[in-house]
Amino acid sequence: MAVVVTVLLFLIPLAAGLATALRRGALLVTVRGASMEPAYHDGDRLLVLRMRWVRRGRTVVFRAPATWPVGPPGFGPYLVKRVVAVPGDPVPEGMRGVAATERVPRGRVVVYGDSAHSADSRDWGFLPVRALTGVVVAVLERAPRPPVRPSSPSGREAQ
Repeated sequence: MAVVVTVLLFLIPLAAGLATALRRGALLVTVRGASMEPAYHDGDRLLVLRMRWVRRGRTVVFRAPATWPVGPPGFGPYLVKRVVAVPGDPVPEGMRGVAATERVPRGRVVVYGDSAHSADSRDWGFLPVRALTGVVVAVLERAPRPPVRPSSPSGREAQ
């Protein structure tokens, strides 16, 4: 009995410490909008590790800088975009009218949404690395998708 009590007295604080570390090191974010389709859809829940070390191609979560006039109210404090250029990289073609430099400056990254209709660095310029909250590491829950209507062999939609 004494051994069980001793083990429990050891495990309970250990579990509490682990839960606190996970809470500080991870974040759960719900996607709002269609800017990251087809990778992520409105309502998808993402697991984000709090870190600012990123590389090209990674999906990041960040708080929009005050200079970025971001979306309608209710979208939440975070944005989800993909890193397309890091410090020292050439400025992407789609951003040439917004950037006055040939290379991405130190302390900045370029982020784009996967959708062609995304508002992102093409509209607002470089994102400061310090604005990054973390990197998406997993989709924890996919939002329900509307059913795809099959097409008829003639190419017309089925009625």
